[in-house]
Amino acid sequence: MTLPDDAAIAAVPLPTYAAAMAVAYGCCYALAKTCLRQAPCVAVAGDAIFGLVYYPLLFVLALDASFDLYADATLRWTGTTSTSVVLGKLLVSRMVVHMPYIFLKRSREEVELRPMYVVHHCIVIVAYGAGVARSLSHFWGAAAALCEATNVFLTVDELLLSAPGVRARPWLAAPQRWLQRGFKAAYVLFRLVLFPCILATMARDVRAMAPADYARLGPFELVVFPAAVLFVFGLSVSWAVAALRPDPRAPPDAPALPVTSPRGHPSGAKTN
Repeated sequence: MTLPDDAAIAAVPLPTYAAAMAVAYGCCYALAKTCLRQAPCVAVAGDAIFGLVYYPLLFVLALDASFDLYADATLRWTGTTSTSVVLGKLLVSRMVVHMPYIFLKRSREEVELRPMYVVHHCIVIVAYGAGVARSLSHFWGAAAALCEATNVFLTVDELLLSAPGVRARPWLAAPQRWLQRGFKAAYVLFRLVLFPCILATMARDVRAMAPADYARLGPFELVVFPAAVLFVFGLSVSWAVAALRPDPRAPPDAPALPVTSPRGHPSGAKTN
């Protein structure tokens, strides 16, 4: 059996990605309902199971596309790779499927934050949908998606919260300390540092861009996507205090992740 290459996977239509996402979410929800019956919220547990594969995959794809498209301004704004196309379709399709899934989450915190989640998802769909459709700004999308590194750590913590008896076991104290340290390092590097660097580099490129390249760009590339990056950077700054302090839920000597899990970025990664 021959596995499809990157180009074949990238050529799969976006509705097919969305259908696959819906099936995957349904399976994860069913698995959570069967195996994590003690979870405070089955929908959150299902989201965490889904994220165990989804977020590491996004981070790897983002890293690969960022390296491939960084070389010069023309590549950064107009270049594409099979990896960047797959990344964009994964992000957009998840936002489309996750929009109704949000309403399965019933905790007070989730309900209060739901309007922000809906706004975030809409911004992601527009900003990244335009990038996929117009084959522009793929480097910026990949670079922004590097903040999925924080969601890798948060997903593990979310899964532990869905299994309280497992989380409290003494042998998990040390791994949870490292989970916390890894999350904090990723949060600072891939949110508080990364987003300003993206915006500064975009501004520098626009000032120095060749007229032929600039002529290809439109409002989506010059306004919508930078505004989306700025929006999520603002959210990241507002969440920084909660994100970087110890978690009172953690077992003794094992501070874990923040009570309010700060998620979300303009590429459509998880915001809840």
